[in-house]
Amino acid sequence: MAISKKGFYFTILGILIVTVLFVAFVPLSGNLKDKTPSVRSRVTVADDFVETLKTSYVPMALRTSSYNALNGLSELAKVNKQLFADSAELQAIFADAMMTGSVTCPDGGGIKELETCICDIDPGCADPNTITFMRGRDFKSRMADIETTAEQHLQLTTEIGDSSWQVSDWNVKLYQNSDTGAFQAGVNITLKFAVAGGISRWDDTVEIQEIFSFEGIEDPLYSVKTQQPPIDSLYTNKFRAANLTHWNLTNTWLAINGQNYSYNAKGASFLARFTEADEPSECCGIESLINADAMPLPPITEGVMDATYSDWCYFGSRCPPDTDGELWYLTCISRQTGKFKGFAFDTAHLSSYNLSRPDQEGRTLFYQGMYADDPNDDAQCANMMQIICNEAGAPYPCS
Repeated sequence: MAISKKGFYFTILGILIVTVLFVAFVPLSGNLKDKTPSVRSRVTVADDFVETLKTSYVPMALRTSSYNALNGLSELAKVNKQLFADSAELQAIFADAMMTGSVTCPDGGGIKELETCICDIDPGCADPNTITFMRGRDFKSRMADIETTAEQHLQLTTEIGDSSWQVSDWNVKLYQNSDTGAFQAGVNITLKFAVAGGISRWDDTVEIQEIFSFEGIEDPLYSVKTQQPPIDSLYTNKFRAANLTHWNLTNTWLAINGQNYSYNAKGASFLARFTEADEPSECCGIESLINADAMPLPPITEGVMDATYSDWCYFGSRCPPDTDGELWYLTCISRQTGKFKGFAFDTAHLSSYNLSRPDQEGRTLFYQGMYADDPNDDAQCANMMQIICNEAGAPYPCS
Protein backbone atom coordinates (compact mmCIF):
# COMPACT_ATOMS: atom_id res chain seq x y z
CA MET A 1 0.00 0.00 0.00
CA ALA A 2 3.05 2.28 0.02
CA ILE A 3 2.67 5.18 -2.41
CA SER A 4 5.70 6.10 -4.51
CA LYS A 5 7.21 9.54 -4.86
CA LYS A 6 6.63 9.43 -8.62
CA GLY A 7 2.94 8.63 -8.14
CA PHE A 8 2.56 11.47 -5.68
CA TYR A 9 4.26 13.92 -8.03
CA PHE A 10 2.07 13.04 -10.99
CA THR A 11 -1.05 13.27 -8.84
CA ILE A 12 -0.17 16.87 -7.99
CA LEU A 13 0.74 17.61 -11.58
CA GLY A 14 -2.52 16.17 -12.84
CA ILE A 15 -4.58 18.33 -10.48
CA LEU A 16 -2.65 21.45 -11.51
CA ILE A 17 -2.71 20.96 -15.26
CA VAL A 18 -6.09 22.57 -15.89
CA THR A 19 -5.01 25.63 -13.96
CA VAL A 20 -1.73 25.77 -15.87
CA LEU A 21 -3.54 25.76 -19.22
CA PHE A 22 -5.80 28.54 -18.03
CA VAL A 23 -2.86 30.71 -16.99
CA ALA A 24 -1.00 30.02 -20.25
CA PHE A 25 -3.69 31.74 -22.32
CA VAL A 26 -3.94 34.88 -20.19
CA PRO A 27 -2.46 37.94 -22.04
CA LEU A 28 0.84 39.02 -20.58
CA SER A 29 1.22 42.38 -22.36
CA GLY A 30 -0.85 45.43 -23.22
CA ASN A 31 -2.05 48.51 -21.38
CA LEU A 32 -3.21 48.62 -17.77
CA LYS A 33 -6.77 47.90 -18.78
CA ASP A 34 -5.61 44.79 -20.65
CA LYS A 35 -3.55 43.66 -17.68
CA THR A 36 -6.37 43.91 -15.14
CA PRO A 37 -8.00 40.61 -16.17
CA SER A 38 -4.56 38.97 -16.14
CA VAL A 39 -3.85 40.14 -12.60
CA ARG A 40 -7.30 39.14 -11.49
CA SER A 41 -6.94 35.68 -13.01
CA ARG A 42 -3.54 35.14 -11.38
CA VAL A 43 -5.03 36.06 -8.01
CA THR A 44 -7.83 33.58 -8.64
CA VAL A 45 -5.35 30.86 -9.60
CA ALA A 46 -3.25 31.50 -6.49
CA ASP A 47 -6.32 31.58 -4.27
CA ASP A 48 -7.50 28.24 -5.69
CA PHE A 49 -4.06 26.77 -5.17
CA VAL A 50 -4.01 27.87 -1.52
CA GLU A 51 -7.41 26.28 -0.90
CA THR A 52 -6.40 23.05 -2.63
CA LEU A 53 -3.13 23.02 -0.71
CA LYS A 54 -5.05 22.97 2.58
CA THR A 55 -7.84 20.60 1.58
CA SER A 56 -6.15 18.17 -0.83
CA TYR A 57 -2.37 18.29 -1.33
CA VAL A 58 -1.30 18.39 2.33
CA PRO A 59 -3.92 15.91 3.65
CA MET A 60 -2.96 13.44 0.90
CA ALA A 61 0.74 13.78 1.75
CA LEU A 62 0.02 13.46 5.47
CA ARG A 63 -2.03 10.30 4.94
CA THR A 64 0.54 8.50 2.77
CA SER A 65 3.56 9.56 4.82
CA SER A 66 1.84 8.46 8.04
CA TYR A 67 0.94 5.04 6.66
CA ASN A 68 4.46 4.49 5.34
CA ALA A 69 5.98 5.60 8.66
CA LEU A 70 3.89 3.13 10.68
CA ASN A 71 4.70 0.41 8.17
CA GLY A 72 8.40 1.15 8.65
CA LEU A 73 8.15 1.32 12.45
CA SER A 74 6.47 -2.08 12.47
CA GLU A 75 9.48 -3.44 10.56
CA LEU A 76 11.86 -1.68 12.94
CA ALA A 77 10.17 -3.24 15.98
CA LYS A 78 10.34 -6.66 14.31
CA VAL A 79 14.07 -6.59 13.52
CA ASN A 80 14.83 -5.03 16.92
CA LYS A 81 12.68 -7.73 18.60
CA GLN A 82 11.31 -5.11 20.95
CA LEU A 83 8.18 -2.97 21.18
CA PHE A 84 8.39 0.74 22.00
CA ALA A 85 8.27 1.53 25.70
CA ASP A 86 5.05 3.54 25.74
CA SER A 87 2.85 5.87 23.68
CA ALA A 88 5.18 8.83 24.29
CA GLU A 89 8.12 7.00 22.69
CA LEU A 90 5.91 5.88 19.80
CA GLN A 91 4.66 9.44 19.26
CA ALA A 92 8.19 10.84 19.17
CA ILE A 93 9.70 8.26 16.82
CA PHE A 94 6.61 8.39 14.57
CA ALA A 95 6.83 12.19 14.26
CA ASP A 96 10.48 12.02 13.19
CA ALA A 97 9.93 9.14 10.76
CA MET A 98 6.80 10.61 9.18
CA MET A 99 8.16 14.15 8.87
CA THR A 100 11.80 13.53 7.87
CA GLY A 101 12.23 9.80 7.21
CA SER A 102 14.84 9.52 9.97
CA VAL A 103 14.72 8.15 13.52
CA THR A 104 16.85 7.92 16.62
CA CYS A 105 17.97 4.36 16.02
CA PRO A 106 17.70 1.95 18.99
CA ASP A 107 21.09 0.45 18.09
CA GLY A 108 22.72 3.46 19.77
CA GLY A 109 24.09 4.86 16.52
CA GLY A 110 22.20 8.16 16.73
CA ILE A 111 19.84 9.60 14.13
CA LYS A 112 19.66 7.55 10.94
CA GLU A 113 17.50 7.20 7.87
CA LEU A 114 14.79 4.67 8.83
CA GLU A 115 15.92 2.17 6.19
CA THR A 116 19.55 2.43 7.34
CA CYS A 117 18.51 1.91 10.95
CA ILE A 118 16.53 -1.22 10.05
CA CYS A 119 19.37 -2.62 7.96
CA ASP A 120 21.98 -1.93 10.64
CA ILE A 121 19.97 -3.99 13.15
CA ASP A 122 18.80 -6.76 10.82
CA PRO A 123 21.61 -9.30 10.22
CA GLY A 124 19.85 -10.43 7.04
CA CYS A 125 19.97 -6.99 5.44
CA ALA A 126 23.10 -6.34 3.40
CA ASP A 127 22.10 -3.05 1.76
CA PRO A 128 19.59 -0.45 3.06
CA ASN A 129 18.90 0.59 -0.53
CA THR A 130 17.07 -2.70 -1.06
CA ILE A 131 14.24 -1.63 1.28
CA THR A 132 12.05 1.45 1.04
CA PHE A 133 9.62 2.78 3.59
CA MET A 134 10.24 6.52 3.88
CA ARG A 135 12.96 7.31 1.37
CA GLY A 136 11.42 10.09 -0.78
CA ARG A 137 8.05 9.52 0.88
CA ASP A 138 8.49 11.51 4.08
CA PHE A 139 6.32 14.58 4.63
CA LYS A 140 9.20 17.01 4.17
CA SER A 141 9.98 15.56 0.74
CA ARG A 142 6.30 15.68 -0.22
CA MET A 143 6.14 19.37 0.70
CA ALA A 144 9.28 20.07 -1.31
CA ASP A 145 7.60 18.41 -4.31
CA ILE A 146 4.59 20.70 -3.89
CA GLU A 147 6.77 23.80 -3.63
CA THR A 148 8.71 22.85 -6.77
CA THR A 149 5.57 22.00 -8.75
CA ALA A 150 3.85 25.27 -7.80
CA GLU A 151 6.93 27.27 -8.83
CA GLN A 152 7.48 25.49 -12.13
CA HIS A 153 3.89 25.24 -13.34
CA LEU A 154 2.02 28.10 -11.64
CA GLN A 155 4.81 30.60 -11.02
CA LEU A 156 3.79 30.70 -7.37
CA THR A 157 6.49 31.00 -4.74
CA THR A 158 5.44 28.65 -1.98
CA GLU A 159 7.08 28.11 1.39
CA ILE A 160 5.67 25.38 3.63
CA GLY A 161 7.01 25.43 7.17
CA ASP A 162 10.25 27.35 7.56
CA SER A 163 13.87 26.84 6.65
CA SER A 164 14.77 25.22 10.00
CA TRP A 165 12.11 22.51 9.55
CA GLN A 166 11.87 21.60 13.24
CA VAL A 167 9.58 18.62 13.75
CA SER A 168 8.45 20.07 17.09
CA ASP A 169 6.98 23.11 15.29
CA TRP A 170 4.41 20.93 13.53
CA ASN A 171 2.68 19.60 16.69
CA VAL A 172 2.37 16.09 15.27
CA LYS A 173 -0.25 13.99 17.07
CA LEU A 174 -0.95 10.34 16.25
CA TYR A 175 -4.13 8.97 17.80
CA GLN A 176 -7.11 6.64 17.82
CA ASN A 177 -10.51 7.54 19.26
CA SER A 178 -14.22 7.23 18.54
CA ASP A 179 -13.75 9.26 15.36
CA THR A 180 -11.22 6.84 13.90
CA GLY A 181 -12.85 3.68 15.19
CA ALA A 182 -10.95 0.44 15.69
CA PHE A 183 -9.62 0.02 12.15
CA GLN A 184 -8.28 3.48 11.36
CA ALA A 185 -5.78 5.88 12.89
CA GLY A 186 -5.63 9.67 12.84
CA VAL A 187 -2.85 12.22 12.65
CA ASN A 188 -2.93 15.99 13.23
CA ILE A 189 -0.35 18.63 12.35
CA THR A 190 -0.11 22.43 12.50
CA LEU A 191 0.55 23.71 8.97
CA LYS A 192 2.23 27.09 8.42
CA PHE A 193 2.68 28.26 4.85
CA ALA A 194 3.15 31.31 2.62
CA VAL A 195 2.23 31.63 -1.06
CA ALA A 196 3.26 34.61 -3.19
CA GLY A 197 1.86 35.25 -6.66
CA GLY A 198 2.86 38.62 -8.07
CA ILE A 199 1.08 41.37 -6.16
CA SER A 200 -0.69 38.93 -3.85
CA ARG A 201 0.54 36.97 -0.86
CA TRP A 202 -1.11 34.46 1.48
CA ASP A 203 0.20 33.61 4.97
CA ASP A 204 -1.75 31.17 7.08
CA THR A 205 -1.60 28.66 9.92
CA VAL A 206 -4.15 25.84 9.91
CA GLU A 207 -4.71 22.54 11.67
CA ILE A 208 -4.71 19.56 9.31
CA GLN A 209 -6.34 16.32 10.41
CA GLU A 210 -6.30 13.10 8.43
CA ILE A 211 -7.80 9.68 9.22
CA PHE A 212 -6.46 6.65 7.37
CA SER A 213 -6.69 2.85 7.29
CA PHE A 214 -3.76 0.77 8.58
CA GLU A 215 -4.80 -2.40 6.74
CA GLY A 216 -1.83 -4.38 5.42
CA ILE A 217 0.69 -3.32 8.09
CA GLU A 218 2.28 -6.18 10.04
CA ASP A 219 1.06 -6.45 13.63
CA PRO A 220 4.11 -5.77 15.83
CA LEU A 221 2.48 -7.64 18.72
CA TYR A 222 2.90 -10.87 16.74
CA SER A 223 6.26 -10.15 15.12
CA VAL A 224 7.91 -9.14 18.39
CA LYS A 225 6.28 -11.46 20.92
CA THR A 226 6.74 -14.61 18.84
CA GLN A 227 10.49 -13.98 18.84
CA GLN A 228 10.52 -14.07 22.64
CA PRO A 229 10.29 -17.14 24.94
CA PRO A 230 8.61 -19.56 24.94
CA ILE A 231 8.01 -19.40 21.15
CA ASP A 232 11.34 -18.01 19.89
CA SER A 233 10.28 -18.26 16.24
CA LEU A 234 9.22 -15.27 14.12
CA TYR A 235 5.62 -15.19 12.97
CA THR A 236 3.94 -12.22 11.29
CA ASN A 237 0.30 -11.34 10.80
CA LYS A 238 -1.02 -8.38 8.77
CA PHE A 239 -3.95 -6.27 9.88
CA ARG A 240 -7.14 -7.19 8.00
CA ALA A 241 -10.62 -6.45 9.31
CA ALA A 242 -12.89 -9.50 9.61
CA ASN A 243 -15.93 -9.38 7.39
CA LEU A 244 -18.07 -10.95 10.11
CA THR A 245 -20.94 -9.35 12.02
CA HIS A 246 -22.62 -12.35 13.63
CA TRP A 247 -20.72 -14.83 15.78
CA ASN A 248 -21.37 -18.55 16.00
CA LEU A 249 -19.31 -21.73 15.87
CA THR A 250 -18.80 -21.60 12.10
CA ASN A 251 -17.77 -17.94 12.03
CA THR A 252 -15.40 -18.52 14.93
CA TRP A 253 -13.78 -21.29 12.85
CA LEU A 254 -13.45 -18.88 9.92
CA ALA A 255 -11.96 -16.16 12.16
CA ILE A 256 -9.31 -18.53 13.49
CA ASN A 257 -8.54 -19.83 10.02
CA GLY A 258 -8.20 -16.37 8.46
CA GLN A 259 -6.58 -14.65 11.46
CA ASN A 260 -8.42 -11.48 10.57
CA TYR A 261 -9.17 -8.89 13.24
CA SER A 262 -12.44 -8.01 14.94
CA TYR A 263 -13.43 -5.32 17.44
CA ASN A 264 -13.21 -6.14 21.14
CA ALA A 265 -13.57 -3.37 23.75
CA LYS A 266 -11.21 -5.24 26.10
CA GLY A 267 -8.55 -5.74 23.44
CA ALA A 268 -5.46 -3.65 22.75
CA SER A 269 -5.76 -0.97 20.07
CA PHE A 270 -3.68 -0.88 16.90
CA LEU A 271 -1.38 1.83 18.30
CA ALA A 272 -1.02 0.10 21.68
CA ARG A 273 0.31 -2.96 19.83
CA PHE A 274 3.43 -0.96 18.97
CA THR A 275 4.15 -0.50 22.70
CA GLU A 276 4.52 -2.54 25.87
CA ALA A 277 1.15 -1.18 27.04
CA ASP A 278 -1.31 -3.97 27.82
CA GLU A 279 -4.54 -2.11 28.35
CA PRO A 280 -8.13 -2.21 27.02
CA SER A 281 -9.44 0.31 24.50
CA GLU A 282 -13.20 0.71 24.49
CA CYS A 283 -13.20 2.66 21.23
CA CYS A 284 -10.49 0.83 19.37
CA GLY A 285 -9.65 -2.54 20.87
CA ILE A 286 -9.10 -5.33 18.34
CA GLU A 287 -8.14 -8.97 18.40
CA SER A 288 -7.37 -11.91 16.16
CA LEU A 289 -7.56 -15.53 17.24
CA ILE A 290 -4.39 -17.60 17.47
CA ASN A 291 -4.14 -20.18 14.70
CA ALA A 292 -1.83 -22.88 16.00
CA ASP A 293 -1.89 -24.49 12.56
CA ALA A 294 -0.12 -21.43 11.15
CA MET A 295 1.82 -19.98 14.08
CA PRO A 296 4.60 -21.98 15.79
CA LEU A 297 3.72 -22.67 19.42
CA PRO A 298 5.36 -24.61 22.25
CA PRO A 299 4.39 -28.30 22.46
CA ILE A 300 0.97 -28.91 23.99
CA THR A 301 0.73 -30.85 27.23
CA GLU A 302 -2.37 -33.00 27.04
CA GLY A 303 -5.19 -31.65 29.17
CA VAL A 304 -3.29 -28.51 30.18
CA MET A 305 -4.79 -25.22 29.04
CA ASP A 306 -2.57 -22.33 30.01
CA ALA A 307 -3.62 -19.49 27.70
CA THR A 308 -6.64 -17.98 25.99
CA TYR A 309 -6.14 -17.98 22.24
CA SER A 310 -7.11 -14.36 21.69
CA ASP A 311 -3.92 -12.58 20.61
CA TRP A 312 -3.88 -9.85 23.27
CA CYS A 313 -4.64 -12.49 25.91
CA TYR A 314 -2.06 -14.94 24.63
CA PHE A 315 0.72 -12.32 24.52
CA GLY A 316 -0.50 -10.27 27.49
CA SER A 317 -1.36 -10.68 31.15
CA ARG A 318 -4.99 -9.56 31.50
CA CYS A 319 -6.72 -12.90 30.82
CA PRO A 320 -7.12 -16.28 32.57
CA PRO A 321 -5.89 -18.59 33.86
CA ASP A 322 -6.54 -16.70 37.08
CA THR A 323 -8.84 -19.28 38.63
CA ASP A 324 -9.70 -22.90 37.86
CA GLY A 325 -12.52 -23.54 35.43
CA GLU A 326 -12.19 -20.38 33.34
CA LEU A 327 -10.64 -21.93 30.23
CA TRP A 328 -12.48 -24.14 27.76
CA TYR A 329 -11.88 -26.14 24.61
CA LEU A 330 -14.40 -25.68 21.76
CA THR A 331 -16.45 -28.49 20.27
CA CYS A 332 -15.59 -29.05 16.57
CA ILE A 333 -12.62 -26.66 16.76
CA SER A 334 -10.11 -27.63 19.46
CA ARG A 335 -7.90 -30.63 18.77
CA GLN A 336 -4.93 -32.35 20.40
CA THR A 337 -3.18 -32.47 17.03
CA GLY A 338 -3.75 -31.00 13.59
CA LYS A 339 -5.76 -27.92 12.75
CA PHE A 340 -6.37 -25.50 15.66
CA LYS A 341 -4.69 -27.82 18.14
CA GLY A 342 -4.96 -26.61 21.72
CA PHE A 343 -7.34 -23.74 20.94
CA ALA A 344 -8.83 -22.49 24.21
CA PHE A 345 -11.22 -19.72 25.25
CA ASP A 346 -12.02 -18.06 28.57
CA THR A 347 -15.64 -17.69 29.66
CA ALA A 348 -15.80 -14.01 28.64
CA HIS A 349 -14.82 -14.87 25.07
CA LEU A 350 -17.33 -17.71 24.96
CA SER A 351 -20.01 -15.13 25.62
CA SER A 352 -18.70 -12.48 23.19
CA TYR A 353 -18.48 -15.08 20.39
CA ASN A 354 -22.00 -16.31 21.13
CA LEU A 355 -20.79 -19.78 22.15
CA SER A 356 -21.89 -19.92 25.78
CA ARG A 357 -25.33 -21.39 25.09
CA PRO A 358 -26.23 -24.93 23.97
CA ASP A 359 -26.76 -25.40 20.26
CA GLN A 360 -30.11 -26.21 18.64
CA GLU A 361 -29.75 -29.87 19.63
CA GLY A 362 -29.03 -29.07 23.26
CA ARG A 363 -25.29 -29.79 23.17
CA THR A 364 -22.78 -27.45 24.73
CA LEU A 365 -20.19 -26.05 22.36
CA PHE A 366 -17.31 -26.16 24.82
CA TYR A 367 -15.70 -28.55 27.28
CA GLN A 368 -12.87 -28.81 29.76
CA GLY A 369 -10.34 -31.40 30.79
CA MET A 370 -8.33 -34.01 28.99
CA TYR A 371 -8.45 -34.56 25.25
CA ALA A 372 -9.46 -38.12 26.10
CA ASP A 373 -12.86 -36.59 26.94
CA ASP A 374 -13.07 -34.86 23.53
CA PRO A 375 -16.76 -34.99 22.52
CA ASN A 376 -15.96 -34.13 18.91
CA ASP A 377 -17.37 -36.45 16.29
CA ASP A 378 -16.39 -35.71 12.70
CA ALA A 379 -19.77 -36.65 11.29
CA GLN A 380 -21.62 -34.48 13.81
CA CYS A 381 -19.22 -31.58 13.31
CA ALA A 382 -19.54 -31.77 9.54
CA ASN A 383 -23.29 -31.58 9.98
CA MET A 384 -23.01 -28.62 12.37
CA MET A 385 -20.62 -26.67 10.14
CA GLN A 386 -21.62 -27.44 6.54
CA ILE A 387 -20.40 -23.98 5.48
CA ILE A 388 -16.76 -24.78 6.18
CA CYS A 389 -16.52 -28.52 5.59
CA ASN A 390 -15.22 -27.87 2.06
CA GLU A 391 -12.59 -25.33 3.21
CA ALA A 392 -9.01 -26.30 2.42
CA GLY A 393 -7.65 -28.26 5.35
CA ALA A 394 -11.00 -28.52 7.15
CA PRO A 395 -11.08 -31.58 9.44
CA TYR A 396 -14.72 -32.33 8.64
CA PRO A 397 -15.12 -33.32 4.95
CA CYS A 398 -18.63 -32.95 3.57
CA SER A 399 -20.39 -36.29 3.33
